[in-house]
Amino acid sequence: MSHSRAPLLLLLTLAGLLGCSPVHDWREVRVADGALVALFPCKPQRLTRSVPLAGNAVDLELVSCSAGGTTWSVTSGEVSDAGQVGATLSALRESRAGALAGRETDHVALVPAGATPHVQSMRFTVEGQRPDGSKLREISLVFARDSRVFQVAALGPDPSREAVETWIDSLKLAR
Repeated sequence: MSHSRAPLLLLLTLAGLLGCSPVHDWREVRVADGALVALFPCKPQRLTRSVPLAGNAVDLELVSCSAGGTTWSVTSGEVSDAGQVGATLSALRESRAGALAGRETDHVALVPAGATPHVQSMRFTVEGQRPDGSKLREISLVFARDSRVFQVAALGPDPSREAVETWIDSLKLAR
């Protein structure tokens, strides 16, 4: 694993350790100083870490919890050079297959309402595995609002499609 991908894997590993109730107990959570509101199926924890993305250090805030065997997370960070937003979205997406020792199995362009249009805004699935070889699936969405990038992810052996749809449909960017 490259050094540039290790911090993202560390963030998601830490997110998995921040356990919550195993049942879906949906609640509205404000992320990125209120720039995004999302329903989480559990009470999330927050942590921040500087991560190298697209050649720049980006301070990423990770808001995450675990419920129903799935880790639910929203990662966000402000990109200092607005011209690097597209490259940073691509770096977030590309890092996932390596971090999960897997491969991307599908993707579709998706720009949530209120997001800044970018060719790199995508919803995608990565099929991977834990270090012990057990299977993992991550359903992610990367997008931006101005110079703030977001990655929304549901990671587990088999994330509930219904819960994932509820979660992604709940995303609201502040006006």
